Amino acid sequence: MEPEMPATKLIRDLEGITLAKNTAVRRRRISLFEAKERPKVPDEDRGIAVMTHADYPLRSRSRSLPVDPDKVRIPSGFVKENVSKVIQEVLESKLTGRRYVASECAATTRELVNILRERVIALDMKKYKFICTCYVTQRLKPAPSVQSGCAWDEGEITIDKDGFAEYIYKNDDLIAVATVYGVHSQKRSEREKYIRSIKGSISSHSPIPE
Repeated sequence: MEPEMPATKLIRDLEGITLAKNTAVRRRRISLFEAKERPKVPDEDRGIAVMTHADYPLRSRSRSLPVDPDKVRIPSGFVKENVSKVIQEVLESKLTGRRYVASECAATTRELVNILRERVIALDMKKYKFICTCYVTQRLKPAPSVQSGCAWDEGEITIDKDGFAEYIYKNDDLIAVATVYGVHSQKRSEREKYIRSIKGSISSHSPIPE
């Protein structure tokens, strides 16, 4: 039988979780996705595409929660290189030689997103849900800046397995930016169950705010 953890230590564990959660909430109130600098545009170029990404996962600061070492360093099932290659193939096959026509952009982006979703699903990455986005604009100055990111609760999903891939396509007249997010859909039920058991074991000692 495993020795019981002291109540004071359990309290510190939950205080660390609460602190991490409050910190993540404060971070989400500001702009998560800030482009510090834009690359200089050469005089002969009519535009560039800048992509920035940021995430603020909610991680507990407590190190005393039990962790299964076999699950900590599992390589992500979301293989970014494979997904990026799919995005590149789709954009190049559909946009090579095309010119920018504003009235056609909505239909074009819907078509690209649908194809991307089908191609990524065909990679057979089990237990993943995919979010596909695509942005098409004319290649002009000033250059477009596309920023994106995710915020999630580690208590609900296995964030260590999440990932994203993107590709920027450019020809003489247009720029297309496509991104695929892979979200692992298996909930962390074991962690939730353990945290609930901790709260129950110390409820008579000190109430911990949610």
